[in-house]
This record gives sequence, C-alpha cells and structure tokens, in this order.
Amino acid sequence: MLLQDGPKLPPVLVSQDWRLNILLIFMAVPILTYVFSSLKSLMAIRSRKSGVRPAIVPYWLPFLGNMFAFVWDPPAFASSLTKRFGFDIPLRVRIGPFKAYVISSASHFESILKGGKELNSNHGIVHWLVTLFGLPTETAKFYYKDNSGIGVNPTPGTDVQPENRHFHLRHSAASRLLYGSHLKGMTSRFVEKFGNQIAENTTVQHEWVDLPDLTDYLQKEIFRSATSALCGDYIFSLNPTFTSDFWEYIDGLGVFFKAVPRWLSPGPHRARDRTLAAIKKWHLHAWEKTDHGTLDLGDYDPYFGAKIVKTRYTYMQAMKEMTDEARSAEDLALLSAANTNAVPATIWLILEFLRDPSLLERVRAEVDSARIPSTDGQVHFDIAKLCEGVLLQSVLHETLRLRVAVGLIRIPEKKDYSLGKWLIPKGGMMFLSSALAARNGDLWNAGTASDPHPLDEFWSDRFIIYPDRPQSGPLKEGLRSARAIDDKDKEKIDNGKPRFSTEGLGGGLIAFGGGVRMCPGRFFAKNEMLASFAMLCSNFEIELKVQNGWRAEPDTRFYGVGAMPPKGKIPFRIRRRL
Repeated sequence: MLLQDGPKLPPVLVSQDWRLNILLIFMAVPILTYVFSSLKSLMAIRSRKSGVRPAIVPYWLPFLGNMFAFVWDPPAFASSLTKRFGFDIPLRVRIGPFKAYVISSASHFESILKGGKELNSNHGIVHWLVTLFGLPTETAKFYYKDNSGIGVNPTPGTDVQPENRHFHLRHSAASRLLYGSHLKGMTSRFVEKFGNQIAENTTVQHEWVDLPDLTDYLQKEIFRSATSALCGDYIFSLNPTFTSDFWEYIDGLGVFFKAVPRWLSPGPHRARDRTLAAIKKWHLHAWEKTDHGTLDLGDYDPYFGAKIVKTRYTYMQAMKEMTDEARSAEDLALLSAANTNAVPATIWLILEFLRDPSLLERVRAEVDSARIPSTDGQVHFDIAKLCEGVLLQSVLHETLRLRVAVGLIRIPEKKDYSLGKWLIPKGGMMFLSSALAARNGDLWNAGTASDPHPLDEFWSDRFIIYPDRPQSGPLKEGLRSARAIDDKDKEKIDNGKPRFSTEGLGGGLIAFGGGVRMCPGRFFAKNEMLASFAMLCSNFEIELKVQNGWRAEPDTRFYGVGAMPPKGKIPFRIRRRL
C-alpha cells in the first residue's frame, strides 16, 4: 500500500525524463565511438607484433566514419592525418560504407609501386572510369571479369578470351604507341598546330589587349592543339562547342570525385553528358570514314588522329560487351589524362615566371638555346633540347610536386600484403596520395635554417644539384648518400655543372604514378608543357592585372583528381613581343 500510495511524478517530468534519456544516448554514442576507435588506433600503433592491421583514424559517428571531414575539405583532412600520425604509419580510413588504407611513407610508396603482380590497380582504374568518366556499370562488370593481367601471356588459371583482355590491350597500346616515333609525331603535330594558332590569332597584336582570365584563355588555346594532335580535327569540326563543354565538365570533376548525385549538382553531369555525346558523334563518323585496312600503316589517321586512338577504338569495337557509351567514356578518360595535368601545370609555370621576373630571365637562356632558325616567320624549337634544360626541368617538376594531387589505388588481390609490421588484408584498398608524398618532410629538402624553402612553397631550384653546394638537390640532408648515387660518381656525372636530379626520391614524386603502370603519356605531357611555355613566352608579353602582393592559390576542388588549377579568375593583358 505504501508503494501504491506514494508520491508520483507529474506527467510533464516523466515526459522530460524520457526525452533526457534519449538525448543522453545520442550524446553518448559519438563519444563512445570516438573513445573506442581511438583506443583501437593507439593499440595498433603501440603494438610490437608483426602482422598488425593499420591504425584506424578515430571518428565520432558509427557507420559514417570520417565521411564529413573528407567531403568537407579533402586537403585539410589528408594533411591532418600526417600531422597527427606522421608519414610512416599506414592508416585505415572509413568513409561511409567504404574503407581505405591511406599510405604516406615514401618507402612504403616505393614498395607498393614495385609490387608488380602482387597488387592490382585495375579495380582503381575501373572505379575512376565509372566515377569520373561515366563508364556504364554493365561495362564495369565486364572489366572486373578480366583477371588475365596486363602481360603478353595471361595469368595462369584464367580463361579470358584474347579479344576481351582489356587491360592487356590497353597497356600494350600505350606502351607501344606513346613512345619513340609515335611520341615524336604527336609532339610535332602539337607544336605545328599551336604555332599556327599563335600565328593566326588576330585578337592579340602589338598593342596591349585586356582579357578577363588567364586560366580560361590558356586552357582553351593549349587544349585545342593537344587534342588535335591526339584525336585529329574532326572532333572539333563536328562539335563546335566541344572545348567549352569539356572544360565545363572538368570544372565539375570534384563533384564526381565525391560521388555527388545528379539531382544535387546537375550542371557538371549535363556537361559530361554533352562531352560524351560529342565523342560518340566523332567516333561514329571516324569509324564510318576511316580506311579499315590501314591500322598498321602510318602514325596518323585523318579521322581518328594518332595511331593509339584508332588502335584503342579498334580493339574495343571487337568486344561484344562494349557499347558506344563505354568507348566514349574510355576516350574521355584519355583526353582528360592528356590535358588535366598538362594544361594547369603549364598555367602554373607561366604564373611562377610572371611572379618572378629574375627567374624568367634565367630560363630565357635555356629557351633561346633551343630555338631553331626559321624562314616562315614563326618561332621553332628543338623540343628534345628544350626538355634537357636544367632549370626548366626543375621548375616543371617543382610545379608538378606542388600542384598535382592525384590518388593511386592498389589492391592485394590474392593474399595479404605486408608493409613492415603492418598487414593490409587481401582485397583492402590502398590509397596513395601524390600530395602527401610531395610534402613528406622526412624525404624532401626544405632548405636550410639560413635559406629555408618550406615544402608547401614553390622553390625553382629544388631539383638542381650544384656541385659546389652540398646542401642542394631534392633530397633531405642525411639521405643523399643513402638514397642517391655514390659520391665518387657525382663529379663524373656533374662535370662541374649544375644538373637536374630526381635520384633517390623513389615514391616521393608520383604525379604520373609509378612502377609498371606509370602514366605512359608523361613524355608527351612534358613535351606539351615545355613547348607551350617556350612558344608563349617567345611570342607574347603577358602582364597580370592583380593587386600588389597577390599570390595565386590552388583550387582544392580538384584535390585527388589531378593538377589543381589556380583558383578564381586572373585578369591579364597580352601583346605580341616587339
């Protein structure tokens, strides 16, 4: 009776007590999740055992993991990992349902990129083809079935038909047709077309012309010449808005990288649709008009362009599972690879020289030494000699180091993969960031106390070894003798002169990937970048119309997908050199 007749809580307090319990539960879940994930991370880091799974990056929200930090600001999230854990610890990151192992150590990079048959990059290739370039999911399933490898001989135990060995055919075409005479032909066509564009430009004469955006101007000029050298001219004549559609699509790459759905960001998706439709239109026209009996004759087809483009289309045409849309997505990836690093990097090259007139004067000697006398009124260069310029090469590689942020994916397909004491499980996705590698203070030379050159700042001479300066070169002091060539060989190689060097960097410089799957188009990209710069600075004077003290900042929306172009519009004026 006493219990039944005792005082009762008012209904309002009972309701508030229920709500308070729910609130406490909601507050406790993220706190407990963070504490639990932090303890797991700490136990992995402190473990002295071998075969330890990589340390987990602590997170607050179950199931979502580190998603919000990654989506909100990918560069800041990546930077926070190395600041908190250093470069030597592989980290397990959870982004919603996806798990990835972020690798930051240069020695780990080097090991992974040399992993050969132990590691598979095909899943990463297919992932980006679907996510960034619109490859149909049905075609992706067909690609995933190809487990025959990239070598001439299929992997033992596989039964993929020869005509369906997509990754081998892709690798074979690139390794044969982007080097030697084929590279020389593409470079010659690019230089010729870019030179003609410069000569025929009636907008820019000997009087100053004000223009609203240097990035927009240069990317359209360079893109047309590079794409014509690769794909011929019909892709433009059949699609008059192709250049603007392509760059509108590229401007939205970050949307695809973060897998933002169409209904949340329709603009980039529509631009990609138009670009893919234009490529499909060009494909169908070229296939109808080309001489199908001349695949092995000559280096250039008037409808398809470079031999590699026609070769790729021909083997894809023989695959029953390939559709017009899939072939279009493949060539959108090819065009993006040819332009989305080279064009922004060229713009950064020009900006660095405009920002530092003394640097421009230093490099003019290398540019002028590569000029070839001509009688047609145009400026011509020995491209091979131009690409040997010590300062030019250093500035180019420093630009790539600082401005390219691309992600490489490797997966241990058949068994667990060891990185020192750490063990990556079979099927685990390893993510290698070129931006993290390029800012590894344990590897790179950041100058001296009296002459500092922080790794997040541009240093034109970072890749130059001066014989009389023992602290020069890209490697951090203390690593030079261990990772570079022996001292007794240096005098012979230097010959008493400064020389360009990437020796000992290993996995520290991966703007073009690494290992057997290093980007085969890197030599054309290098020729394109240096030829563009040389031709522009020899034909035009350019001045920026910006406030004193202005510095270009990278557009981090492109973090993870390639070179980050300058952020915002850059007004300038231009005229022909007198």
